[in-house]
Amino acid sequence: MAAFPKMTLTNVGQALQTKVLAGAKLTFIRIALGDGQLNGQPISPLTNMIHQTASVPVDSVRVVSSNTCQASGFFSNADIAAGFKWRETGLFAQDPDVGEILYGYTNAGDAGDWIPTVQDTRIEKYIYCSVSVANATTVNITIPSSDSFIP
Repeated sequence: MAAFPKMTLTNVGQALQTKVLAGAKLTFIRIALGDGQLNGQPISPLTNMIHQTASVPVDSVRVVSSNTCQASGFFSNADIAAGFKWRETGLFAQDPDVGEILYGYTNAGDAGDWIPTVQDTRIEKYIYCSVSVANATTVNITIPSSDSFIP
């Protein structure tokens, strides 16, 4: 199982979050998977995935705790033309002024998972992206154990 580090808000994600504080609506629209490598570059300036290979619509956003929500989408490799190393995950949101933006991003690097084509092995799973709000320099997020179930 991939070892993704915490998701980081991008600069455009932070800008949208500021608009939300001023009354804009926050709508998560899709979760993207990719095989791109960071190669030492910072996450905050990213405006898109490094190399997107798949995308799923966000079909649910739920409150997990008093400071954390979780967006999820259902992934299937049924339409994947070629297998890929799932290294990067991006959470996209709708900005009322500029349209779709890369809100948050994480990259597992070499700890990513291989996603084969459906001809090799059928893969179906929910992808979860947790977003927390905190007034701290360190944030710990506990993902409910029920979310690690893969149907």
